[in-house]
Amino acid sequence: MNLEGQLIAQRLRVLELIGEGGMGDVYLGRDETLNRDVALKVIRSEHRVKSGARQRFLREARILSQLDHPNICRIYDYLETTHFDILVLELIRGRPLSSLLDEAMSYAQSLDIAQQIAAALRAAHSQGVSHGDLKPENVMISAEGEVKVLDFGLAQSVNPDRFAPLGKIEALQDVRDLGPLAASSTLSLILSRGDSGGVSSSSSSSSDNRYILGTPRFMSPEQLQGQPATLASDMYSFGLMFYELFTGAPGYPLNLKLPELLERVEQAKVLPIQGIDKDLAELSTGLTQLEADQRPTAGESLRRLRMIHSKPARRFKLAMGILALFIVVGLTLKYFNDIENQRSVAVEALVEAESARTEAEEVVRFLTELLELSDPTSQGRDVTVRQLLDLSAERIDGELAEQPLTQARLMDTIGTIYRQLGLYEPSRDLLQEALDKRLRNLEANHPAIASSHHELGVLARREGRLAEAEESFQKSLNIREALEEGGGEPLAETINALAVLYAVQGRYPEAEESLLRSLEIRRQALGERDPEVAATLHNLGTLLSLMGQPDNAQLRLEESLEIREEQLGLDHPEVASTLYALAGLDRGAGRLDQAERRYRRVLTIQEEAFGPDHPNVAETVNALAVLEAMREQYPEASELFRRSLAMRRQLFGERHPAVAEVLHNLGNIAALEGRTEEAEPLLRQALELFEEHLGEDHPQVGDVLLSLANYARENRTSTEARPLYDRALEIYSEALGADSPQVQTVRSEIEQLSEGITLASGP
Repeated sequence: MNLEGQLIAQRLRVLELIGEGGMGDVYLGRDETLNRDVALKVIRSEHRVKSGARQRFLREARILSQLDHPNICRIYDYLETTHFDILVLELIRGRPLSSLLDEAMSYAQSLDIAQQIAAALRAAHSQGVSHGDLKPENVMISAEGEVKVLDFGLAQSVNPDRFAPLGKIEALQDVRDLGPLAASSTLSLILSRGDSGGVSSSSSSSSDNRYILGTPRFMSPEQLQGQPATLASDMYSFGLMFYELFTGAPGYPLNLKLPELLERVEQAKVLPIQGIDKDLAELSTGLTQLEADQRPTAGESLRRLRMIHSKPARRFKLAMGILALFIVVGLTLKYFNDIENQRSVAVEALVEAESARTEAEEVVRFLTELLELSDPTSQGRDVTVRQLLDLSAERIDGELAEQPLTQARLMDTIGTIYRQLGLYEPSRDLLQEALDKRLRNLEANHPAIASSHHELGVLARREGRLAEAEESFQKSLNIREALEEGGGEPLAETINALAVLYAVQGRYPEAEESLLRSLEIRRQALGERDPEVAATLHNLGTLLSLMGQPDNAQLRLEESLEIREEQLGLDHPEVASTLYALAGLDRGAGRLDQAERRYRRVLTIQEEAFGPDHPNVAETVNALAVLEAMREQYPEASELFRRSLAMRRQLFGERHPAVAEVLHNLGNIAALEGRTEEAEPLLRQALELFEEHLGEDHPQVGDVLLSLANYARENRTSTEARPLYDRALEIYSEALGADSPQVQTVRSEIEQLSEGITLASGP
């Protein structure tokens, strides 16, 4: 039935037929009420009576209504008439990507298209929606180069309650009857596994048959196995499109018979990619991994593409930064050899701290003389950052005795660097002296005094002195609120720091409220792509993870990582920090191999930046130990835990919460390995330290109580276990809410405990 010329719903004029598909036709239409051209996707009458086809049509409408993104075709309306159903869609004027692939595209054009497809997938995946049939025919490119992803008719949702399932597949086809062209068509197939374990065609109705719906040439291995399309399935399909975008050839050999192609698909035997940028090749290979959990996500793929796109600009930015450093301190390259990188970090941080014009000359003179003294050509030895800092701290009092505020600035900066290097005792001395000098020489509400309180608060939080940290942050906040009147980056900095403290204390609602306030201020003051915005996004993502919201946490952390990699470079310690948090989400979701890859990358960055004995290194070693424990590699886990414990005791002393964390982990390992004489004392020590530093109602106290309850159930009696479970349940419910995963875990343990008691007391 041709609808050209008809008026539908008293406002949609059907102008001409512009496309034909398997289920229906697509017309150019005109919305006469809104005065705009539209695309009208009409389900044919013969398909309308088939519930599966019509159901997919309606699902596409519902899914598109949830996705509002410039790279996804928008839906305007869904109409049901007596004889047909219609999707009223955004009209995309352009060409399908499949036709562009037949032409020679520039590297820049291919990279731009890949980024836009990845952005569309990230938007869909953030709503839990997988496309299910991603291929070049379903991607349109406008004359201006704008990408639009179309046809969500086979889309799936990770939340089965949001959209109805696809329903029964109609019109199954036998692969023996299909030629090479079928590889790029959306097909309904019935497949069975042959005796050899490979894919074979079948027309039988055996229960071993797999019913699949999709496009063989762009299908993921798991879809061919008969599993529903997932977010990772889309990434495999994207990987095959990506391959063609940058090589001009398909990822599988041409002219394969369909059964041969399906065998390759099932084993993910994509042709090796050659002749392109190394980073692009690594991404392409990652996207087409056989194991779904090893493929990059849409957000990660988009970040990596943007990094590849910005490589020349980032190199230029880095070069200009180094040049500016030399100009500021009045030095030439003759003073720098093998220790250039170490020394420039310290000098740049010191110089940046000096913004007051009246003090700048004194600071430059001080630094120049200091570097001349530390020059290995004059001393006959290499000089480390620690030695340079120590020498700086020793000379401040004598060199700048008549400049107390300049002294305070340098002390504050050097103290901050000590803290970042994990050297807390010299940091504390310098930061406190800087505050004392400022209190003696400045008005009580001066911004520099607020800065000193802030830095002392960060140090106190790192050392586990949480009450002191909160007092310092509050003093800084009071000054900055009065000065900034509710806005400005310094205020956002302290609000952010307080939020981190609240999170450590288990005060999650207060932490979330503060982080959202800090994020709003920073975006207004600094812009969307500033590293400080990324810092708040990182903290928010970490908090959401603690609150049992992994999907929301993932989105915030990926946004933070994207900004940090773009602005700071791939090997910056702050990039490592966000990678660490994302690895934790991977670990929690059971993606252990991906988590390990991220942790290893984090460890490499940290050891290069800080050396092997830094607190962050100890934390990552502990995380790798947890990973080995989850794999039930208990000896390896114990070895890593003990390494982390020794590092933390050396850094923080015996009674720090960071020590308690490792003691808790070691206690759990001992219990799992049946070393009961070790397990309980370790867990009790951890509990005592957490209660001492964090309070009796902190979620980490609940964690240890849960471990002790499990230990008591297995090795003592249910009577001893029950009050421990009850107390853990009370802590989790109060701190995290009744619906948190931790609460559900404890309730499940209590139910099992009750069942065991009932059985034991039966006849």
